[in-house]
Amino acid sequence: ANEAGQGSRSGMRRVAGAGYFVILCFAALSSTVFVVCGESLARMFTSDTMVLAAAVGVLFPLVLYQLGDATQICFANALRGTARVMPMMWIAFVSYILVGLPVAWVFAFPCGMGLFGIVLSFSVPLFLAGGLFLWFFMRVTRMRQGA
Repeated sequence: ANEAGQGSRSGMRRVAGAGYFVILCFAALSSTVFVVCGESLARMFTSDTMVLAAAVGVLFPLVLYQLGDATQICFANALRGTARVMPMMWIAFVSYILVGLPVAWVFAFPCGMGLFGIVLSFSVPLFLAGGLFLWFFMRVTRMRQGA
């Protein structure tokens, strides 16, 4: 937002890129903790072997979720900084409702993945929204010829 206020499109892109790097580092760190300590973390909440097996079984989709969530958070906030927020509503609606819900159903039932498919499906709308937020952010911050 500060770079947008100064009219610096290159500054907005630089700050968004740096923010994305930082948030990806945190996502990688938390994902590493989940993969390395996932079962131990789950044991802090339950001793039920069925619940533990389910929790450990969704660690891989959780890692994907972290990366998709990091992407959509970063570029949603970058887009907010440009004050061009109306497209965000439509991107969120399409990504989370029109795409996310059907993908969860397809992964869980027709594909037969059950809980794993539902958790895996959460990454699809996150990456879609993140990609669309990024695309719109790049469009808004496009460098003009002769500027």
